[in-house]
Amino acid sequence: MVFDIILVDDHQLVRDGFKRIIETSDEYNVIGSYSSAEEALVSSKIQQADILITDISLDSDIDGFSLIEQFKPMNPLAKIVILSMYESALYLQQAKKYQVNGFIHKREASELLLEALKTITHGENYFSNNMMSKLSQAEQALETFNRLYPREAEVFLLLAKGNNVKNIAFDLGIAVKTVHSHRLNIYKKFGFTSGFEITKFCLLHGIIDNNDF
Repeated sequence: MVFDIILVDDHQLVRDGFKRIIETSDEYNVIGSYSSAEEALVSSKIQQADILITDISLDSDIDGFSLIEQFKPMNPLAKIVILSMYESALYLQQAKKYQVNGFIHKREASELLLEALKTITHGENYFSNNMMSKLSQAEQALETFNRLYPREAEVFLLLAKGNNVKNIAFDLGIAVKTVHSHRLNIYKKFGFTSGFEITKFCLLHGIIDNNDF
């Protein structure tokens, strides 16, 4: 049996490289290669595909997870593999939420892509050892983040983006003293001593990125 694949990545050279790797095996055939989610979603081939391979970050209004969300009802039996430069536990958790079948870092693709495709077409999921290691290391920390009270989470994210206490109080419409209290509680919960540690934590786990500054 030959499995039909569509690729979505905003870099032509990357797509061409993945295509060459995939088609070294007679079991797989790339039937579509798209630079954006929008382009893929309007293609007639999207319903023919047995496997969707996509990046998370796409140079369009629709990112990889939104693409997956729209793709699933159109082709519910297809398998989904994420190939991305992102390797944060937050993205891995999102991938599991969307029931993605495979997740590989792009730097591992040349070695692991065919292995991943073989695994998922035999009915199992494939998350590379590197990805699973990062997930297990970060799950406890992310659990602490997810347990923050809504207002604490707002303060946490604003601190992570470099805002000072007075600006946060103004933005949220609360007293400066209240922000100080939330910040102290956050420090205690995470064992932090500075706002820099909050920023570092958020960048490490994909909660914010460099574009948020």
